Amino acid sequence: SSDLRKGEGPVTLDAGDGLRCAMSICFEGMSAGLSLESANHDSPDLILNLVNNGWFQETWEERQMVAIYKFRAVENGLPFLTCANGGVSASISKTGAVLQVLDKVMEPGVIAVSVPPHRRKTVFASGGRWAVPVALGVAALAYFLAHRKKRQ
Repeated sequence: SSDLRKGEGPVTLDAGDGLRCAMSICFEGMSAGLSLESANHDSPDLILNLVNNGWFQETWEERQMVAIYKFRAVENGLPFLTCANGGVSASISKTGAVLQVLDKVMEPGVIAVSVPPHRRKTVFASGGRWAVPVALGVAALAYFLAHRKKRQ
C-alpha cells in the first residue's frame, strides 16, 4: 500500500492507571539496540513485546526467544512481558527471572502482572552499546595488571 511509511521512532503506550509500556513488535524484542532505544524513550515501566510465533509450532525456538528476552529485561532494568497470540507468552522480572509462562501453543490463557512504577537505569541503559566494550576493556586491563605483578 502506498500509505505505509516508516515511523518517527519508538512509541510508548499508555496502558492506563499510569502504566507506560515500551513497545516491541515481533523480533524487535530480540534486538538489544531496538529494546534499548524503546526503553530509553519516555520513561516506560516495562517492555511489552507483541508477537505471533505460531509458525514455530512446538519447537525449541519459542523457549530460546524467552531466554533472550531475559537479557533484554536485565540490560534495561525493566520487566519484560511477551504476549503471543500463537506461541509462548511470558512475564520476566527486571532481574531476568521468568515469573509466569503460558507455553501451550495456540491455547488461550491469561498472565496477571504487577509492575513496580519506578525504575533506576542500568549501566547498559544509561551508557548504551559502549558499556559492554568498556567493561570488557576494564576487566582485561585488571587481569593484565594482576598477572603482571605476579611475574615481577
